[in-house]
Amino acid sequence: MTKLGIRKEVSDAILDERFKGVFGTQSLEHWIEDTLRINYATLLRLQDQAENEEIDLGYEGYLERCIVPESLTEVEEDYTILYKAISSTEPLSLEDGSLDISSLTSPRGNNFNYLQSAIYLTPQRSTAEQVREYIAIRCPFSSTLLLKINIPNALLASLKTEELWYGEHWRQFIWHCKNKSPLPQHLEVLESADLIKGHICNKPPAQLARLGHTDLETEFSESDVFVLDYGEKGVQWCFKEDKFRGLVEELRGSGRVHIEGFEPLSCVGI
Repeated sequence: MTKLGIRKEVSDAILDERFKGVFGTQSLEHWIEDTLRINYATLLRLQDQAENEEIDLGYEGYLERCIVPESLTEVEEDYTILYKAISSTEPLSLEDGSLDISSLTSPRGNNFNYLQSAIYLTPQRSTAEQVREYIAIRCPFSSTLLLKINIPNALLASLKTEELWYGEHWRQFIWHCKNKSPLPQHLEVLESADLIKGHICNKPPAQLARLGHTDLETEFSESDVFVLDYGEKGVQWCFKEDKFRGLVEELRGSGRVHIEGFEPLSCVGI
């Protein structure tokens, strides 16, 4: 990264061993681009604040311009809370006040989305917190957000759902998705699902790309599953983008989307 002109403190943050599990979910190129994009957007915001004599570098003003319904303090019996961590530089609301999911969307070629873009959320707050902390350490002048979406179980039950936990099919499907190679017939049912629930893979894409199909059983193992500090495997819910848009439309105005903001790790004087 030094040859690319990236400062040591930035490269050290990207490669921070504490977030090795999160780092492995994407390529090094992805994390460099993501870090520089957030830091540049933060710089533009700070510059705008300075020009308008706005000194506050926190998230409160940002949240006032976003969707800030009532807090979700309890898990209701008929609802499921899902989490997503993002930087405060991401746009979250449209002109009509609805949730803008463009900043939540992942392109095809990730863990569970072979052909279509998708939305990845997690039912584990601790998993989302690790991702949020990784954003914060890479982008110390940007506030970070934890998005919490309270979705009625009845809506979730209306989706065609598949589960894919660590095992032979998990290894095969992720390998095909990451390499964007045609799916074998026995995995096509997964591509037709509206929602896939399963374990998070943290084997770096470059390493997966070097594996042949015959290497999956020996070179792609349970150690390549994202694991939290206390030993629990990380879980992701992968929604097809169009299906998630439908869920968001159903939730509009219901007070079921909550944004929790966190101050930047560093502040500068202007």
